[in-house]
Amino acid sequence: MDEPLRVAVVADRLGYREVWAGEGPTWDSFVPATAADPAGEHTLGALEALRTA
Repeated sequence: MDEPLRVAVVADRLGYREVWAGEGPTWDSFVPATAADPAGEHTLGALEALRTA
C-alpha cells in the first residue's frame, strides 16, 4: 500500500491531473484513493460511470 500512495503524491507534485486507483489483493480502489487524498494538493473524486442511451 505504501508504493501506490507514494506514486499518487509524486504524480500530484508533478502536476498530473489524474491518478487512477486500482484494486489490490487486500483492498478495493477506495482505500488507496482515501489514503492519497490528504497527502496531495488536489481533490479526489469518483469517476462517473459512462452511460449510453
